[in-house]
Amino acid sequence: MITSVYLSNNNIQILTGTGGSSKAAVKKLYSRELGEGCLINGVITGEPELLDAVGRIWDEHHLPRKQVSLVIDSTQFMTRVFSIPILGDKKAREVVQKEFADLRDRQDLIYDYMELEKDSGNKMMKVLGTAAERSFVDGYVKLFEQLGIQIVSVVPALYSQIRLLQAHPAIKGRTCIVQLLDGDNLVSTLMVNGSYVHSNRSRIFSEHGSPEFAMETARNISAMVQFNLSEKSGFAITDVYMGGFTEQDLSICMESARVLNLQGAGSTPVKLNVGILPQADNISLPSASNAWIENRAEAQPVLCDFVYPAGNLLSDRKAMNLYSRYRENPKARASRKKAAIAAVPYLILIAVLGGVTAFLYLQNYSLGKKLDEINAYLNDAQNLAGYEKAQELRQTNSLLAAYIAADRDAWESIQSYPRANSQVVNAIRDCGTDQVGITITSYQAETGSFQFMANAADAARINEFIDKLRVLDIFANVEYSGYGYQNEEEGYRIHVSCYLDESAGK
Repeated sequence: MITSVYLSNNNIQILTGTGGSSKAAVKKLYSRELGEGCLINGVITGEPELLDAVGRIWDEHHLPRKQVSLVIDSTQFMTRVFSIPILGDKKAREVVQKEFADLRDRQDLIYDYMELEKDSGNKMMKVLGTAAERSFVDGYVKLFEQLGIQIVSVVPALYSQIRLLQAHPAIKGRTCIVQLLDGDNLVSTLMVNGSYVHSNRSRIFSEHGSPEFAMETARNISAMVQFNLSEKSGFAITDVYMGGFTEQDLSICMESARVLNLQGAGSTPVKLNVGILPQADNISLPSASNAWIENRAEAQPVLCDFVYPAGNLLSDRKAMNLYSRYRENPKARASRKKAAIAAVPYLILIAVLGGVTAFLYLQNYSLGKKLDEINAYLNDAQNLAGYEKAQELRQTNSLLAAYIAADRDAWESIQSYPRANSQVVNAIRDCGTDQVGITITSYQAETGSFQFMANAADAARINEFIDKLRVLDIFANVEYSGYGYQNEEEGYRIHVSCYLDESAGK
């Protein structure tokens, strides 16, 4: 029996049950809202409150304290999709680690992966690689240890979602978009011919139940459709599945998705089938009598609202597990070995000291007299005053040295910032040539992010514009969203975020 626990900014969901690679049976289900401030982006910010919330639900329902598997929703997990040679598990993780070489400035990273597709003919496999700081996982492990709860695995929410979608009969062979809402966080996932391709995480700022809220979810669907077209997968998106929405949000968002004015390959209109992610025969949920859902008494649980903890029950021997990687601490092993080697001369020294102890004892009397003379010198009033003056001067010097070091660090930090000058702006405009109109909306110095709108008469110009931006060495990253056709402008518009490289504008 496994206890699968999903933690996000807003909720804790707990499922107890069994599972294999393609089937899961949930015996009991629990769901409760977390107090505001316990978790922010998956980072524990209110440990006492989180301890209290988790402890109370464990005590109230007498939940198992062993074989507990955590699913955490956080961007602290860095995920990438790439292809590597078909290798054994240990060798594959070494290759995955190299794919995250640009993150080596992060503190003590741990790595794992999940296999998405295997191409035996070319001896390659597509994987979802994951990296996280060891301290991030350590925070959760220690929190649950305080409650006497034994953790056996830790995985990111995206991994659990993919596991469930890969096993879901409605997704097999389908090209679709799956939207999962948790509070104000919306994750849109693209599945092409039943395989995971891409996901996008966004925060919804509009009021729940409002037309603006529905439009934001619809824009994410439009962006996924355009992304699929740009990837030229050869498969058209036919369905949109939703989960985690309230009844009020669901009805208005489904209607907004149905009336989207989308164009597919060859400018053919795209009409999407929109609905909730259906129940699955191979993933059974308990009856209402074995489900405790806060503010929804005696409600029958539906799979679309428990994708993350349910997907975590689907497991096999090659399953991702960052807790296992967390326990494999190469630094600790090396430190223990080094300490053992270093202890040898100390043991020899102890033996030698034992031999001379008797001699030293005989010298104690004469040394005692000398010690009395030294104590008299140290306790002399004039000597003590001089010592205190020296200590004051030393503290003053240390303080001045700290000020100088802080000023030097601040100067070096300022010099390392990118410069948002006309050189950067002209580079952006040059990428648009005369085909793309550009309106710069904002620049955030703390993140080095340029925000601007780009519009063009056809989608191809927009794609060329984005490709040119990504080639520029002044940008560390280029992101875009809101891709769609604007009737009033008779063209396409996209919102672009360009993150300046450290060398930009210099």
